[in-house]
Amino acid sequence: MRVPVLASHALAACIVAAVTNALALQPGQPPKPGLSSCAGKFEGRYASAAGSAGLVSIVFRSGKATLREPDMVMKDGKLAAMFSEKEAECWTGGGKIYLRWLDGSQYDFPIEINDDGTLDTTYGELKKKSN
Repeated sequence: MRVPVLASHALAACIVAAVTNALALQPGQPPKPGLSSCAGKFEGRYASAAGSAGLVSIVFRSGKATLREPDMVMKDGKLAAMFSEKEAECWTGGGKIYLRWLDGSQYDFPIEINDDGTLDTTYGELKKKSN
């Protein structure tokens, strides 16, 4: 049985897309072509201003990032912490930073890099506080 040429091209395109997506989700692989590791480019702690809706911080170290945000963390029915932390790989390119969560989440967290060096996130603007 012969497969029509258009169908075989469509199937090939689907296979290529699936393989590309699978590779993009691999740890150590950039989420998009052309991105490079943040290692050496972004280092230190960036945080929102005190008094904003919640003190959010991101610490960049050696191509990794730790996002710390306000949260009610319960353990054994009791309040264990007032914040939570998420670990991510850090990638950059095109005036943005992309965090890829190490917990296997299927989405990236894009961050705009402003001209003054501050970071524009969904949590608001973060300024560099320390190394």
